Amino acid sequence: MLRMTYSKDVSAQVRLLAHDGRRVLSGQQLSDAARVCDSGPYRPCFTYALARGVEPGAYTVLASTFRPGQAFPLILEAAASPEGGDVSLAQLPEEGAGMRKMVRPGVWRLSDGSAAGCANHGKYERNPMYSLHVPAGGALVWVKMVARPAGGSASVGSSTAGGSRGGVTGGEGSKWPALNVSVFRAPEQVLGHVGEISPGSLKIGKAVSTSCEGVYLGTPHGVVTRPVRLDEGMYLLIGSTFDPWDGRFTLRCYSDRDVVLEPR
Repeated sequence: MLRMTYSKDVSAQVRLLAHDGRRVLSGQQLSDAARVCDSGPYRPCFTYALARGVEPGAYTVLASTFRPGQAFPLILEAAASPEGGDVSLAQLPEEGAGMRKMVRPGVWRLSDGSAAGCANHGKYERNPMYSLHVPAGGALVWVKMVARPAGGSASVGSSTAGGSRGGVTGGEGSKWPALNVSVFRAPEQVLGHVGEISPGSLKIGKAVSTSCEGVYLGTPHGVVTRPVRLDEGMYLLIGSTFDPWDGRFTLRCYSDRDVVLEPR
């Protein structure tokens, strides 16, 4: 059983997830993690979650508020039946703990064509793009992207983006656009400074690393690539929405060594 006590001024919920005791970094991980139990609807003051037959092992506890940006003290307790043995709680380190972090705000604009959408629209390479320079010896890198809606709703499709490994998920009429962020090896024309990237030359299916295996996912939690060790050299990061969408985003790049990330 999980029991959480907190302020009467906020509504909260607690979940127990089969996520090996690891931090949930994105909406895709939240979708993938099996929900063992939760406390039901968000409520003020006090809530609890109860599950039977939970197997021994490490789990992740996720406490959340109904509204974003609410900070408050809480008391979280865990208990098990006598035959279940002892349980313990430990707070997980912050996202990217122990790694170098670079944050780059960005924007998709319909007016200048940078809100280009996925490869299905034929202009994928016009989306916001960043150069990632990895030093000798390589680096372990992972990337997270979160959209910042300015109001209105985003169209969410259901077909597969050209060159991707999957399709798109998200609620119809959701204000959160379906997102993907991918890391590519820089093409020869970029390395040689001999021209722009030709349309169709970057395909998500051939990315070094991509969020949610190439599926576009609409979620307020954002999307994240798997950690991958990159060899020395230059790479390109592209963040895109499934359909062209006017709005802002935040890109976070984590690495175990100093790398250089700059907009193109």
